[in-house]
Amino acid sequence: MASPAVPVTMPISTVGSDRSFNRVKHCGFTLVELLVVLSIMAFATLAVAPSLQRMVAPRPPRPIVEQLLEAIGRSRDEAIQKRQTFRGLFDPGNMQWQDAEGNVLFQLPEDTSIAPENGASTQPMFCVFRPDGSGCDLSLKFVQDDREWRVKVDPVTGRIRLMRFTAQ
Repeated sequence: MASPAVPVTMPISTVGSDRSFNRVKHCGFTLVELLVVLSIMAFATLAVAPSLQRMVAPRPPRPIVEQLLEAIGRSRDEAIQKRQTFRGLFDPGNMQWQDAEGNVLFQLPEDTSIAPENGASTQPMFCVFRPDGSGCDLSLKFVQDDREWRVKVDPVTGRIRLMRFTAQ
């Protein structure tokens, strides 16, 4: 007669095995883990602190030349948006940027001077911005206190750039 087959099973649980006595249930963090995390956070804060100080610190007033460039740029943008030619001029005598109708778009302070880059002139310097964004070939010398800037309007692109800064 054949002997009955005995099924072979593998234990599923480790209860009662030697390994279950060595396990300890963790409830929280060790002091070493907390110190490592706190030190990483401290280094991250130190790395970010200079950037945050620059964001919070008050900004120095912008040089007047940047405000002038912004006023000229707004005139170019207006020509593009309205799809109309903008005609403006620099009047060195009155130290202002104005449109063709005589509306003052930017007034320079009295301690500044503006002239063509190639020399001193009191004649108005005309500038036209077209609807495609192109502009006039204009180069200006802008002086305030002991600082001097060269402003250039590219005739093809109409891009207004600050070409050079020199301290006198």
